Amino acid sequence: MPVRKTPEEMALMRRLKVARSLVRLKHSLDADLELNGLLADITEDHNTELQTGGLKELAPGTLDGLIKEVADAKD
Repeated sequence: MPVRKTPEEMALMRRLKVARSLVRLKHSLDADLELNGLLADITEDHNTELQTGGLKELAPGTLDGLIKEVADAKD
């Protein structure tokens, strides 16, 4: 059953929440910078392939490798 927290406990929880939010925002902004170039490059490559009559597909296992890389980064 939930227990009512003291004002001091609530103040600590607010501070922790702000810290978590700031760290997440920092990483989100960094990701936006990285994605800006990456997505533009992918779009340019895709359009070039379409104009030359070809279209690349992801090699089998590519997504599995990316997922593993991200999962390993968490540790």
